[in-house]
Amino acid sequence: YAHDDSLGPLNLLPAIMQDSRYTNAMLGAVSVVWLMSLAALIAVWWRRPHSVLDLWLLVVMVAWLCDIGLSAVVNAGRFDLGFYAGRAFGLLAAGSLLTGLLLETGALYARVAKQFETATAEHETQLRDLREELVHVARLNELGQMISAFSHELNQPLTAAGNYIAASRALIDLDARKADEVLGRAGEQLVRASQMIGRLRQLVRKDE
Repeated sequence: YAHDDSLGPLNLLPAIMQDSRYTNAMLGAVSVVWLMSLAALIAVWWRRPHSVLDLWLLVVMVAWLCDIGLSAVVNAGRFDLGFYAGRAFGLLAAGSLLTGLLLETGALYARVAKQFETATAEHETQLRDLREELVHVARLNELGQMISAFSHELNQPLTAAGNYIAASRALIDLDARKADEVLGRAGEQLVRASQMIGRLRQLVRKDE
C-alpha cells in the first residue's frame, strides 16, 4: 500500500497498491517475473528432445504465464473483472493440472505393474525350463552310474535267449514239441530285454 507514517520501518518497502490500483512498482515487478517466466518457457521449448517432465513443465509455465497476465498485468486493479478472471483461471488451471498429474501417475503405475507382472512370468518360465533341464541332466548323470549295472542285467536275458535257441536247435530233430517250448522261453527272454531297453529310453527322455 501507499506510504503511511504509522507503518514505521515498513515504509522502506516499495508501495504496491494505491487505493485499489496497482502502482508502477507492482506492475514493474510482476512484469519482470512474467518476462523471466516467458524466457524460461522459450528455453525449455528450444531444448530438444522433450521428455515427459519437460512437457509437463511447459504446460505448467503456460498456465502460470496466463495466470500472472490475467490477475496482475492486463487488469486495471484489484476487484475488477480481470482480477477475478485471473483468480478463476488460476483455480481452474491448478485443478486441471493436478488432475492430469494424478491420471498420468496412475497410468504410469499401471504400466510399471504390468511390466513387473510380465517380467515375473518370464522369470518363472525361465526357472521352470531351467528346473526341467536340471532334472534331465540329473537323469543323464544317473544313467552314467547305472550303465554298468544295466549292461549286466541286459546280458542275462540275452545270454539265456541264446542258450535256449542253441538248445532248441539240438532238440528240433529229437523232440519238436520240446524244441518249440524252448524257443518260447527264448522269446520271453528277448521280450524281457526289450522291456529293459524301453525303460532305459523312458528314463533319459526329456519330458515333464
